[in-house]
Amino acid sequence: MSLKNSERGYGLMSRANHWLTAVVFIALTILGMVLEQMGGERGDSFFQLMGLHKGLAIVLMGLVLLRLVWLFVDRARVTQEPVAQWQSLLARVVRLVLWVGLIAMPLSGWLMSNSAGHPVGFFGLFELPAITPESESVHELAEVVHGLLPKLLIVAMLLHLVGALKHHWVDRDGTLSRMIKGTA
Repeated sequence: MSLKNSERGYGLMSRANHWLTAVVFIALTILGMVLEQMGGERGDSFFQLMGLHKGLAIVLMGLVLLRLVWLFVDRARVTQEPVAQWQSLLARVVRLVLWVGLIAMPLSGWLMSNSAGHPVGFFGLFELPAITPESESVHELAEVVHGLLPKLLIVAMLLHLVGALKHHWVDRDGTLSRMIKGTA
Protein backbone atom coordinates (compact mmCIF):
# COMPACT_ATOMS: atom_id res chain seq x y z
CA MET A 1 0.00 0.00 0.00
CA SER A 2 1.85 3.03 -1.32
CA LEU A 3 1.54 6.52 0.07
CA LYS A 4 1.92 7.97 -3.43
CA ASN A 5 -0.18 7.63 -6.57
CA SER A 6 0.92 5.49 -9.49
CA GLU A 7 -0.38 5.17 -13.04
CA ARG A 8 -2.43 2.19 -11.81
CA GLY A 9 -4.02 3.64 -8.71
CA TYR A 10 -4.37 6.28 -6.01
CA GLY A 11 -1.99 6.24 -3.06
CA LEU A 12 -3.05 6.23 0.56
CA MET A 13 -2.47 9.98 0.96
CA SER A 14 -4.77 10.92 -1.96
CA ARG A 15 -7.47 8.44 -0.93
CA ALA A 16 -7.45 9.42 2.75
CA ASN A 17 -7.53 13.12 1.89
CA HIS A 18 -10.38 12.59 -0.61
CA TRP A 19 -12.62 10.70 1.80
CA LEU A 20 -11.78 12.84 4.87
CA THR A 21 -12.55 15.98 2.88
CA ALA A 22 -15.89 14.50 1.82
CA VAL A 23 -16.83 13.52 5.39
CA VAL A 24 -15.80 16.90 6.84
CA PHE A 25 -17.66 18.80 4.10
CA ILE A 26 -20.83 16.76 4.69
CA ALA A 27 -20.56 17.34 8.45
CA LEU A 28 -20.06 21.08 7.90
CA THR A 29 -23.04 21.22 5.55
CA ILE A 30 -25.30 19.44 8.06
CA LEU A 31 -24.05 21.67 10.89
CA GLY A 32 -24.63 24.74 8.74
CA MET A 33 -28.21 23.65 8.04
CA VAL A 34 -28.84 23.03 11.74
CA LEU A 35 -27.40 26.45 12.62
CA GLU A 36 -29.57 28.06 9.95
CA GLN A 37 -32.66 26.33 11.36
CA MET A 38 -31.83 27.69 14.81
CA GLY A 39 -32.26 31.18 13.33
CA GLY A 40 -32.08 33.93 15.90
CA GLU A 41 -31.80 31.49 18.83
CA ARG A 42 -28.35 32.35 20.19
CA GLY A 43 -28.19 30.16 23.29
CA ASP A 44 -25.40 27.90 24.54
CA SER A 45 -26.20 25.10 22.08
CA PHE A 46 -26.00 27.52 19.13
CA PHE A 47 -22.54 28.75 20.18
CA GLN A 48 -21.31 25.19 20.86
CA LEU A 49 -22.44 24.08 17.39
CA MET A 50 -20.95 27.22 15.84
CA GLY A 51 -17.63 26.45 17.57
CA LEU A 52 -17.74 22.92 16.18
CA HIS A 53 -18.60 24.30 12.72
CA LYS A 54 -15.64 26.71 12.81
CA GLY A 55 -13.25 24.08 14.10
CA LEU A 56 -14.25 21.65 11.35
CA ALA A 57 -13.90 24.44 8.79
CA ILE A 58 -10.28 24.86 9.88
CA VAL A 59 -9.83 21.09 9.46
CA LEU A 60 -11.29 21.42 5.95
CA MET A 61 -8.90 24.26 5.11
CA GLY A 62 -6.01 22.11 6.34
CA LEU A 63 -7.12 19.15 4.23
CA VAL A 64 -7.45 21.32 1.12
CA LEU A 65 -4.04 22.91 1.76
CA LEU A 66 -2.51 19.46 2.29
CA ARG A 67 -4.09 18.24 -0.96
CA LEU A 68 -2.68 21.23 -2.88
CA VAL A 69 0.80 20.61 -1.48
CA TRP A 70 0.45 16.88 -2.20
CA LEU A 71 -0.37 17.61 -5.85
CA PHE A 72 3.10 19.16 -6.19
CA VAL A 73 4.87 16.47 -4.14
CA ASP A 74 3.20 13.51 -5.84
CA ARG A 75 3.32 14.26 -9.56
CA ALA A 76 2.15 10.78 -10.67
CA ARG A 77 -1.27 10.81 -12.31
CA VAL A 78 -3.56 7.81 -12.42
CA THR A 79 -4.21 6.70 -16.00
CA GLN A 80 -7.88 7.13 -16.92
CA GLU A 81 -9.76 5.39 -19.69
CA PRO A 82 -10.67 7.74 -22.57
CA VAL A 83 -14.17 9.25 -22.33
CA ALA A 84 -16.30 11.40 -24.61
CA GLN A 85 -15.12 15.01 -24.89
CA TRP A 86 -18.26 16.38 -23.16
CA GLN A 87 -17.66 14.02 -20.21
CA SER A 88 -14.06 15.12 -19.93
CA LEU A 89 -15.11 18.78 -20.00
CA LEU A 90 -17.85 18.20 -17.41
CA ALA A 91 -15.38 16.38 -15.15
CA ARG A 92 -12.92 19.29 -15.39
CA VAL A 93 -15.63 21.85 -14.62
CA VAL A 94 -16.86 19.80 -11.64
CA ARG A 95 -13.30 19.47 -10.29
CA LEU A 96 -12.75 23.21 -10.71
CA VAL A 97 -16.00 24.02 -8.89
CA LEU A 98 -15.03 21.61 -6.09
CA TRP A 99 -11.56 23.16 -5.72
CA VAL A 100 -12.77 26.76 -5.82
CA GLY A 101 -15.70 25.98 -3.53
CA LEU A 102 -13.66 24.07 -0.98
CA ILE A 103 -11.22 26.98 -0.78
CA ALA A 104 -13.79 29.80 -0.89
CA MET A 105 -16.27 28.20 1.52
CA PRO A 106 -14.13 28.28 4.68
CA LEU A 107 -12.58 31.61 3.65
CA SER A 108 -16.02 33.21 3.29
CA GLY A 109 -16.97 31.85 6.72
CA TRP A 110 -13.76 33.27 8.19
CA LEU A 111 -14.52 36.64 6.59
CA MET A 112 -18.13 36.48 7.77
CA SER A 113 -17.08 35.82 11.37
CA ASN A 114 -14.29 38.40 11.50
CA SER A 115 -16.34 41.10 9.79
CA ALA A 116 -19.00 40.64 12.49
CA GLY A 117 -16.36 40.94 15.21
CA HIS A 118 -16.20 37.21 16.02
CA PRO A 119 -13.03 35.10 16.16
CA VAL A 120 -12.58 31.78 14.38
CA GLY A 121 -11.34 29.26 16.91
CA PHE A 122 -10.07 25.71 16.63
CA PHE A 123 -11.86 23.70 19.33
CA GLY A 124 -10.69 26.09 22.05
CA LEU A 125 -7.01 25.45 21.29
CA PHE A 126 -6.24 28.58 19.27
CA GLU A 127 -7.84 31.28 17.17
CA LEU A 128 -7.03 32.21 13.59
CA PRO A 129 -5.88 35.80 13.10
CA ALA A 130 -8.53 38.23 11.89
CA ILE A 131 -8.36 38.71 8.12
CA THR A 132 -10.70 41.70 8.04
CA PRO A 133 -11.83 44.34 10.51
CA GLU A 134 -15.49 44.61 11.48
CA SER A 135 -17.44 45.69 8.41
CA GLU A 136 -21.13 45.39 7.66
CA SER A 137 -20.59 45.43 3.88
CA VAL A 138 -17.92 42.70 4.01
CA HIS A 139 -20.13 40.70 6.36
CA GLU A 140 -23.14 40.91 4.04
CA LEU A 141 -21.11 39.87 0.99
CA ALA A 142 -19.41 37.00 2.87
CA GLU A 143 -22.79 35.87 4.17
CA VAL A 144 -24.22 35.71 0.63
CA VAL A 145 -21.18 33.80 -0.67
CA HIS A 146 -21.21 31.45 2.34
CA GLY A 147 -24.91 30.80 1.78
CA LEU A 148 -24.63 30.10 -1.97
CA LEU A 149 -21.44 28.02 -2.04
CA PRO A 150 -22.82 24.99 -0.18
CA LYS A 151 -25.63 24.68 -2.74
CA LEU A 152 -23.15 24.88 -5.62
CA LEU A 153 -20.80 22.42 -3.90
CA ILE A 154 -23.62 19.96 -3.24
CA VAL A 155 -24.53 20.00 -6.95
CA ALA A 156 -20.86 19.53 -7.90
CA MET A 157 -20.45 16.68 -5.41
CA LEU A 158 -23.59 14.97 -6.68
CA LEU A 159 -22.26 15.24 -10.25
CA HIS A 160 -18.93 13.86 -9.00
CA LEU A 161 -20.77 10.96 -7.34
CA VAL A 162 -22.86 10.27 -10.45
CA GLY A 163 -19.68 10.25 -12.53
CA ALA A 164 -18.00 7.82 -10.12
CA LEU A 165 -21.02 5.51 -10.16
CA LYS A 166 -21.17 5.70 -13.97
CA HIS A 167 -17.50 4.68 -14.15
CA HIS A 168 -18.21 1.82 -11.74
CA TRP A 169 -21.53 0.44 -12.99
CA VAL A 170 -21.60 1.43 -16.68
CA ASP A 171 -17.98 1.72 -17.82
CA ARG A 172 -16.68 -0.87 -15.32
CA ASP A 173 -13.25 0.75 -15.59
CA GLY A 174 -12.13 0.44 -11.96
CA THR A 175 -12.10 4.18 -11.22
CA LEU A 176 -14.13 3.86 -8.02
CA SER A 177 -12.13 0.81 -6.90
CA ARG A 178 -8.90 2.79 -7.35
CA MET A 179 -10.26 5.56 -5.10
CA ILE A 180 -11.42 3.06 -2.46
CA LYS A 181 -8.75 0.34 -2.52
CA GLY A 182 -5.93 2.04 -4.40
CA THR A 183 -6.00 -0.32 -7.38
CA ALA A 184 -8.69 -1.65 -9.71
